[in-house]
Amino acid sequence: YLENDNDNALGPVIKFFKNPANDAEADDDTLGTIQFSGQDSDNNGTNYSEIVSLSQDVTAGAEAGSLTIYQLMAGNRRNMLDIKSSPAADSGYVIINDDGQDVDFIVETSNDTHDY
Repeated sequence: YLENDNDNALGPVIKFFKNPANDAEADDDTLGTIQFSGQDSDNNGTNYSEIVSLSQDVTAGAEAGSLTIYQLMAGNRRNMLDIKSSPAADSGYVIINDDGQDVDFIVETSNDTHDY
């Protein structure tokens, strides 16, 4: 666990910092990955979920990044959510179910039958 025992309003920070040698930064480099793993019924190590961050564009002044959440479905790693920037533009986009799987998108509400 992370703990911050300061008396200020700031909490703990997890920072992934990629520092390549010889200024070898590149577009679409993986900056960090968080894997949620366990064992399957045959005691094989299995990554059930994963969060991955990429440097979409490393050009100074036009930096852009992306964050992707992957989920294991029927033994296959599937892209469930992409949050991306549009390089050199002050905009971005969100993609749900980029792999085109049979996935329901459900919005829960209270007392409404149609809330979209």
